[in-house]
Amino acid sequence: MAQTLERSIVRSGLLRLEKDPGSPPLSGDLARTINNRLVSRKEEDLSHSEIIGCASYAQHLPELDVLCQSKRLPRLTTWLYS
Repeated sequence: MAQTLERSIVRSGLLRLEKDPGSPPLSGDLARTINNRLVSRKEEDLSHSEIIGCASYAQHLPELDVLCQSKRLPRLTTWLYS
């Protein structure tokens, strides 16, 4: 179901963040795994919008970088499996 609604789920998460920037983003296992790898490499943590986009159901969205305003997000989600 999430793969069918992937675009809508990401957009609703970003809308929630826009309306309440202080609210913590809902993060899943993929976001935590990627963020842990970034921390171990002493790279910049994921932004809130990147956390929203780091979902296994959304990683193949062609416009994920535009939706989440992140040039590195498509690389990070595929980098985990390479």
